[in-house]
Amino acid sequence: SKLAKIKEQKSFDIANDLANGVDAAIINSFAQDGETLKLLKQSENIDDENDLAAIRIYKVMRPGEPVVKDAAKAFVNDLFFNPERYDLT
Repeated sequence: SKLAKIKEQKSFDIANDLANGVDAAIINSFAQDGETLKLLKQSENIDDENDLAAIRIYKVMRPGEPVVKDAAKAFVNDLFFNPERYDLT
């Protein structure tokens, strides 16, 4: 299985692993967003890469909505780190 291969290798390339079987439109939306994020970083003085990552995820998940750094961070935090959403016990 794929999990067994990963355990054997002890390291793997996430980008390639995630790209297998993923819709090209999703990948392209991240690639096309690069220039916009560079401009946003310069104009908004966003130096934290975590903030830029949150903004990028927000723009892909909610296209067309205006991006506010705090809203993007809250969205990503709720999406991935909310203990009420993911009860792993």
